[in-house]
Amino acid sequence: VYVLVLGLDILGNPYQRLRDLSQGVKDLIYQPALGIIEGPDEFSEGITRGAQSFMGHVVGGTADSLNLISSAIGNTFASLSFDQDYRKKRQQRLDMQSSVPKTFLNAGQTFVFGVVLGVSGVVVKPVTGK
Repeated sequence: VYVLVLGLDILGNPYQRLRDLSQGVKDLIYQPALGIIEGPDEFSEGITRGAQSFMGHVVGGTADSLNLISSAIGNTFASLSFDQDYRKKRQQRLDMQSSVPKTFLNAGQTFVFGVVLGVSGVVVKPVTGK
């Protein structure tokens, strides 16, 4: 059962997520401990480094998992549309690389565009007989 659950692509790599989380917790504890040996200034720097590492591992892993889940959901709905033109246009949009703000803007536009095309396809396709 654990091989099946840990092998699901929709979750990403749960084992790696646990390793990232444990590394973040380790840094959260270990960095301040190293700093306390050297002095109060190093202790505060250790707290900062440990917290940054912890947040980086937690946020990075969570964002990666959410990306995989949303991608799987998007691929499922694209497959269920049975519209080859839509799938081709969607794949072309996915192939384009862009910055983070553009990615969020494109995600919103793609969502709205997909809903509009889906609703219009449900109405128009039966009328045209395709």
